[in-house]
Amino acid sequence: MAVQPRRLGLTRSQIARIVGDDPEAIRQFERLFASEDATSTELTTVAALAELGAYLPPVPPITGAPAVDTVNFGRFASFVPTLGRMGWDAVFETLSLGLPGGALLRIGFDTLCNVGNTTGAALTRGTLVRFVGVTAGNVLDVEAFTANGTQSPNTVVGIIPSDIADGDEGYAMVFGILNNVDTSAFAAGDTVYASSTTAGALTATAPALAVRVGTVLRVSSTEGQILVRAHNGAGLGLAAVTAPAGGVTVDTEARTAINAIIARLQQAGITL
Repeated sequence: MAVQPRRLGLTRSQIARIVGDDPEAIRQFERLFASEDATSTELTTVAALAELGAYLPPVPPITGAPAVDTVNFGRFASFVPTLGRMGWDAVFETLSLGLPGGALLRIGFDTLCNVGNTTGAALTRGTLVRFVGVTAGNVLDVEAFTANGTQSPNTVVGIIPSDIADGDEGYAMVFGILNNVDTSAFAAGDTVYASSTTAGALTATAPALAVRVGTVLRVSSTEGQILVRAHNGAGLGLAAVTAPAGGVTVDTEARTAINAIIARLQQAGITL
């Protein structure tokens, strides 16, 4: 003789607390209980869980992200940043966030600008860039900057902290500390300028149009550091212009010196 299955003794109100007020869902739930193995006096796993759930308070629907009062980050020196990961930077004692392309944003220390590369070639890490327009993606379109007088220092954006392939978007560091760059050609404390001969390169020798973009903090071929301060032409300097020596040629020498000054100012983007 078959053994009658054990019933769960749940009211419809209790079932509704689990499945909601949908009548069809309640009926299906009742059928689920009625379909237990007739040869067993034990509750099925599903039925047991259902009975337990009937006595639990209903779970409120999720309508948004839960509120969080505080978040404590572990202060471990072994934190390795990667894309989308945030953690405590033990060196700068602040939070760091991993960005696309291996770029790193240290909260409160670095200022980055989203830029695009449509130059036809990759822009490599450590390249000083200037803006030349706006890309189809509505970000600044940049190219390597050369301080040879053909490009205004007022268009300088910053230094690329990670490679940007042609056609891609990335970042330019406007202010902050650029890590892991080759500074072996410099000395600690050197002011670095935009090169007048090599596009995007830096030099410690001020050219005629001296566009200062940072200071060397650490000398190393692989772990060098530069404090970047590229403020769209701020820190611009001009090489000295030879003053008139006097005598009968003073007028000619003065005109030459004045013309040289005007030319340098025009190179700096200053219109007279």
